[in-house]
Amino acid sequence: MGGGFLQQVVATILGIGIVDVLDMLVVGYVVYRGLLLLQGTRSVSVVRGMLVVLVVLSLTSWLP
Repeated sequence: MGGGFLQQVVATILGIGIVDVLDMLVVGYVVYRGLLLLQGTRSVSVVRGMLVVLVVLSLTSWLP
Protein backbone atom coordinates (compact mmCIF):
# COMPACT_ATOMS: atom_id res chain seq x y z
CA MET A 1 0.00 0.00 0.00
CA GLY A 2 2.87 2.38 0.75
CA GLY A 3 4.33 2.58 -2.75
CA GLY A 4 1.00 2.84 -4.54
CA PHE A 5 -0.29 5.47 -2.17
CA LEU A 6 2.87 7.55 -2.52
CA GLN A 7 2.63 7.33 -6.31
CA GLN A 8 -0.98 8.53 -6.18
CA VAL A 9 -0.02 11.48 -3.96
CA VAL A 10 2.82 12.48 -6.30
CA ALA A 11 0.57 12.14 -9.34
CA THR A 12 -2.07 14.30 -7.67
CA ILE A 13 0.44 16.98 -6.73
CA LEU A 14 1.95 17.01 -10.22
CA GLY A 15 -1.55 17.16 -11.74
CA ILE A 16 -2.29 20.50 -10.06
CA GLY A 17 -1.96 23.33 -12.53
CA ILE A 18 -0.61 26.82 -11.94
CA VAL A 19 -4.14 28.24 -12.12
CA ASP A 20 -5.22 25.95 -9.29
CA VAL A 21 -2.27 27.01 -7.16
CA LEU A 22 -2.96 30.69 -7.80
CA ASP A 23 -6.64 30.17 -6.96
CA MET A 24 -5.73 28.53 -3.64
CA LEU A 25 -3.31 31.34 -2.81
CA VAL A 26 -5.87 34.05 -3.58
CA VAL A 27 -8.59 32.35 -1.53
CA GLY A 28 -6.16 31.81 1.35
CA TYR A 29 -5.10 35.45 1.27
CA VAL A 30 -8.70 36.70 1.25
CA VAL A 31 -9.60 34.45 4.19
CA TYR A 32 -6.48 35.57 6.06
CA ARG A 33 -7.25 39.26 5.52
CA GLY A 34 -10.85 38.67 6.58
CA LEU A 35 -9.70 37.06 9.81
CA LEU A 36 -7.32 39.95 10.46
CA LEU A 37 -10.19 42.36 9.92
CA LEU A 38 -12.34 40.53 12.48
CA GLN A 39 -9.57 40.12 15.05
CA GLY A 40 -10.21 42.09 18.22
CA THR A 41 -13.88 42.80 17.50
CA ARG A 42 -17.09 41.42 18.96
CA SER A 43 -17.86 39.75 15.66
CA VAL A 44 -15.27 37.07 16.47
CA SER A 45 -17.68 35.53 18.97
CA VAL A 46 -20.46 35.61 16.37
CA VAL A 47 -18.26 33.83 13.82
CA ARG A 48 -17.24 31.24 16.43
CA GLY A 49 -20.89 30.62 17.27
CA MET A 50 -21.75 30.18 13.60
CA LEU A 51 -18.88 27.72 13.19
CA VAL A 52 -20.09 25.71 16.19
CA VAL A 53 -23.59 25.57 14.71
CA LEU A 54 -22.22 24.45 11.32
CA VAL A 55 -20.11 21.73 12.93
CA VAL A 56 -23.07 20.47 14.97
CA LEU A 57 -25.28 20.47 11.87
CA SER A 58 -22.71 18.56 9.85
CA LEU A 59 -22.19 16.00 12.61
CA THR A 60 -25.94 15.44 13.05
CA SER A 61 -26.97 15.54 9.39
CA TRP A 62 -27.36 11.75 9.30
CA LEU A 63 -30.07 11.85 12.02
CA PRO A 64 -33.67 11.42 10.80
